[in-house]
Amino acid sequence: MGKAITIYLVPEPYIELKEILKDRFKKPVSQEINEFVVKRLAELKGQSSSAVVMVNYEKLKQMHTRLTHETDILEKRLIKWGVYDKLVELVKDLGLDTDTLSNLNEVAPRLLAKWVGGPEFPHQFITLLETVREKKETEVELAKMRMGRAAE
Repeated sequence: MGKAITIYLVPEPYIELKEILKDRFKKPVSQEINEFVVKRLAELKGQSSSAVVMVNYEKLKQMHTRLTHETDILEKRLIKWGVYDKLVELVKDLGLDTDTLSNLNEVAPRLLAKWVGGPEFPHQFITLLETVREKKETEVELAKMRMGRAAE
């Protein structure tokens, strides 16, 4: 933990950034600002990779942990409600690429139209699939970084 310092910022964007980071990423604004300062300092010093890569690596690890937690919660909720298997079957029937989820944006509206039952179920399932897709993207980036470190 660093020493507290005072900086003066324009309030509106600061408040908006703080809310977005809290709501979407469960991350304090001070952490975001610290990461920015480390990256920018590395740029100004002409130090490209090590400091910036380390910040990005830590950010990816945190994101992966958060996404893993969110997917677990969403999947368990859908299983508890007894709709998970039905939704999986339906998106497969609708042609979802279950490996990459690359066509999720095309399948999601059809899922909403075909689903018979409460609307919260397909919405929660789509949120789950979006989170899984983001988690997979994060895993690809983490693998690249970890493979790169192993080669050093």
